[in-house]
Amino acid sequence: MIKYGDGYIGALTGPFEYFQNSITMFNEAIETSARPRKDFDLTILTYPYLMNNSRSNKSNLSPMTGKTIDEIGSDLSKLKSFGVDRVILAVNAEKGYDVNETIEFVKELRKFCY
Repeated sequence: MIKYGDGYIGALTGPFEYFQNSITMFNEAIETSARPRKDFDLTILTYPYLMNNSRSNKSNLSPMTGKTIDEIGSDLSKLKSFGVDRVILAVNAEKGYDVNETIEFVKELRKFCY
């Protein structure tokens, strides 16, 4: 991928520490290839799950999952600090899905965007 490609699309799973290690390994592989990092686009796919109230026990929460809008925004800031270039926010359009709720969610997240 690093020899011939110009980007990577990964899924955000597991704790941030695991994810940060994966990004570090990705960046190290680029450095050893003698190609500049700016030539690569690191895009992450995630399915955020929004809650109205913060949970008291946050230790088991995955990034972007079961959090308030501010906590998800904080997760976006962490992704930026790890070197992620783009985040794709996917939604599960189940029965009773309201596209207007998704539009409002994205509008709220814009204040955290980079």
